[in-house]
Order: sequence, then C-alpha cells, then structure tokens
Amino acid sequence: MGSLGPSGELTNKLIAEGKVGLFDIPLEAIRKADGSIGSTAERQRRQITQMRLNEEWVDPTLADMMQSVPYPLHFVDFETCAPTVPRYAGMRPFETIAFQWSCHTIQEPGAAVTHTDWLQEEDHLPNADFALALREQLGDEGTMLVWSDHERTVLQTIRQQLEETDSPTEGLIDWLDHLTAKGPSARILDLHKLAAKYYYHPRMGGKATVKSVCEAVWQQSEALRNRYPEFRNGTGPIQSPYRSLPPLEINDVSVAVRNGTGPSWPICT
Repeated sequence: MGSLGPSGELTNKLIAEGKVGLFDIPLEAIRKADGSIGSTAERQRRQITQMRLNEEWVDPTLADMMQSVPYPLHFVDFETCAPTVPRYAGMRPFETIAFQWSCHTIQEPGAAVTHTDWLQEEDHLPNADFALALREQLGDEGTMLVWSDHERTVLQTIRQQLEETDSPTEGLIDWLDHLTAKGPSARILDLHKLAAKYYYHPRMGGKATVKSVCEAVWQQSEALRNRYPEFRNGTGPIQSPYRSLPPLEINDVSVAVRNGTGPSWPICT
C-alpha cells in the first residue's frame, strides 16, 4: 500500500494509536511510493470506500464494454496437473497435462446456455486431443471467457509441446496462436481482470475469486436469482448458490462439491 509498505512508518503509527481496522487507514495514504495512485491503490481505496458505504460499485462503462464482446460466448474452465515425476515418456518434471475442459456456450444474446465437456479416457499424453476437441467446440469465432490467465498459459504450453513433438495435427498450432493472441481482437477475455477493474461489492471481502464475486452478485441481484430459481434456498435468507448443489457420489462417498478441492479426497482414498 505505497507509504504503508516497506518502511512501515504509517503502519507503526496507526498500531501505536490503537488503530488496526480497515477503516482506520486514511485513503490519502494509499498510494505508490512515488506518491502517485496506481491501479492497485485505486482499487484499495474503492474497497474501503464501498465497505464504509456498504454499497455495490459498478463502473458505468462496464455495460457498454460487455456489449462489444463478440458472440458466441464460451465460458471455459480447464482441469490440469503438473506431476513431479513425468507421467509419460518424453515429458519433463512439472510439465502440464491437460485432462479435462468444460464449456458453457451462449450462442447469441438471450439464448439458452448449452454445456459441453471433454475428459481424457485413454492413458497417453492427452494434450493434443484436448486441444483438438476444444477447437471443434470453439471454432474460429466468438469469445472464450476464463477466470485468470491459467487457460491461456495451458494452451501456450500445448502449442509448444506440439511444435517440439511435430505432432500431426494440421492447423492446430496456427489455431492456438490465433486463440491465445493478445490485443484489440483477442479471443480470450479474463473475467478476473474485468471484475477487479469494473466491479466491487462489500460481500467480496476484498477478494476477487470467482466464488466471492459470484456470491456477491447473487446476493445483490434479485433478477439473477429469479432467472435461476433452481439455485435458490427456499424462502429463507439468501445463501450461497453453491450450497444448492446436490452432493455427488464418488467412490461410494457422498461429497458436497462447494470448492475446487471438495471431490479430491475420496478419489485419492
């Protein structure tokens, strides 16, 4: 936090005065070491302000920006691992294996959401098949929406692997180059960066994870809750939509899937 940083002068002063809460930090003190206000300090100031007001904040330019995002919209999530001991011949330690993707697609404004997925079924390096199936789903148009830069990094890793192994996947490297390219016509849109720049809600608690943002928006938007009544928790207090997810039976164990590691332990036992 700028002047709250390395020297610790302001931090020590506030502690000496018995001021240890978030609201005790003066907004004017949140700035870079050179005195300017960068993007991080700007968000920190907004966080404190909206927490004090207990109000949601939405950048007025967000709606227009989202209107310009090309359809179809593909909401994509990857599952990967990077084992210390290489799983397949020719791999290096900690090299990425991409074994599953999930995609929810909206073809046009107002259209219903459709779901597709791919899962490794054969015991060989799946990355080329993973990318080929993704190309079949995404094609050459529309936007791939992700949360963080993980998916782009994985695709770039697969592209490098294909080049090194001279895999016979015609046009796949060019397609990956186009999909992962940055710039004004980029096909990948990182919703995490979008939320950090354009949105804040006190219920997020200073976080910008997909679950913290989802729960905040769910609590705030009655229209969203009405659109997805299957995730409502009866007529009682509004709760997290994740608590509405039914448990899964994994290895004869009933598991409540409410976070990314929830189903992992019964699979490994």
